[in-house]
Amino acid sequence: YQQATDDLNALLEGGFVELNPTDNWSDRITGEDGIKVEVISVEYNDAIADSIYGGDDKTSETETDVDYINITVAPVVDTPDVRVKSNAIGVEDTWLYIPFSVSLADRDGSETYTMRINADNIPVGTVLTGFENRTLNVTDGFYNLEPEDIENLGLIPPLHWSQIHDGDIILETYVDVVDETPGGRDEESFNYNVTVDITGVADKPGNSSIKINATEDLPYNIGSAINVSGLLVDTDGSESLSVIIENLPDGVRPFLVSDKRIGSLGRGRYQVFPEDVPFLRLPPIPNF
Repeated sequence: YQQATDDLNALLEGGFVELNPTDNWSDRITGEDGIKVEVISVEYNDAIADSIYGGDDKTSETETDVDYINITVAPVVDTPDVRVKSNAIGVEDTWLYIPFSVSLADRDGSETYTMRINADNIPVGTVLTGFENRTLNVTDGFYNLEPEDIENLGLIPPLHWSQIHDGDIILETYVDVVDETPGGRDEESFNYNVTVDITGVADKPGNSSIKINATEDLPYNIGSAINVSGLLVDTDGSESLSVIIENLPDGVRPFLVSDKRIGSLGRGRYQVFPEDVPFLRLPPIPNF
């Protein structure tokens, strides 16, 4: 009895009650929803053996008073699990799906999230798409994505962009998480950089038919009839052009009227580089 009295006095004179809530729980509970505290007084009369009395009427053994402790547990944002579920690799001039995944650590429904992508790090000409392939616009320097946009994030690289010539495209993303309950509000931003690798693909060059006027038994000046300027579609320097000659009559081998030689690819196929085309000739077929 004396120990219980001492413990109660210690609590009433500045002690505390410790609450250890379950994981990820935050709320505000007040009034009768709070922690119920019952203060019980007991009076023992030594003059009357084995008797306990209390209260104004001197007949009650105990008297009880009840109060409630209000509880406020403030929320704290948990670090989300953010990842790209596979490599973000695409090909030149083609829409690329970026399999982004965001999983909140707090599963009680109190947390929500959005994403921002820094537009300053995106190459000019890049198009980002979200839910239902809608084009994402820039506001205050950022692309702003809702969860459905994140799950359907896509990218169209600038025209003729390739990793080997232009480098990777880096998406500087920020996942903004808000945890809000009656106990309060907490928000935090988490930075993740995503590397997008664009593989170059050769574009089909332009072409045109040519007509050659020649004199019997003299070399055919086919180089003067071939115009290679403007045939290259991708002009950013990542692609090169060459001319392949094939299906020539038996025994006919092209040559250059310069100090260079034509490269043979075998099986009657020959490769000529653009700077050598003006010097390209075919030997004449006698009496043809």
